[in-house]
Amino acid sequence: FLCQLPKDIGKIKPLYQYLLTENYEITGLVLSCIQQNIVLSSLIYDLDLNKESGTETFRRLFQKADEYDEFLKQEFGCVPMLEE
Repeated sequence: FLCQLPKDIGKIKPLYQYLLTENYEITGLVLSCIQQNIVLSSLIYDLDLNKESGTETFRRLFQKADEYDEFLKQEFGCVPMLEE
């Protein structure tokens, strides 16, 4: 999970629009919502998975997760996830 939906209801529609636009723009990654949580996931087919592609996929996923996490909190007021 990246973060949670903002408490400000007025920011949710622009956030959803942003997530949909980003999903159209990014390749191999998907932004979605599960309950109140915003999730970044990666899609890779098993036949395309090897050591190199897996390493690159996870590197990109972690890099983009850091970028999106900060951006969503600053731009839309998303709530940080609590560490367990």
